[in-house]
Amino acid sequence: MFNLLVTLTTLSLISTLGTSGTFWLYAVITTIALVFIVRYVPETKGRSLEEIESDLKKGVFFPADKAKGGSQTDSPIRSEAASTTE
Repeated sequence: MFNLLVTLTTLSLISTLGTSGTFWLYAVITTIALVFIVRYVPETKGRSLEEIESDLKKGVFFPADKAKGGSQTDSPIRSEAASTTE
């Protein structure tokens, strides 16, 4: 899909912005996409499909969770709370 958009827009952008302008426009779009992916798409490496599905059902499958070390059940706060109630 994106290849089609690039193919359809390249010639008109070159005639409008020039070759270097078109290159820089595509570079900016790619950088924005990279920032979006790094910031908003959660890491799934090393996690089983069942873990991912469980987190999705619980609504805790967010990129902020990877900073905590995974799902909310793995957070130190929950671990401490669980150990104090036992």
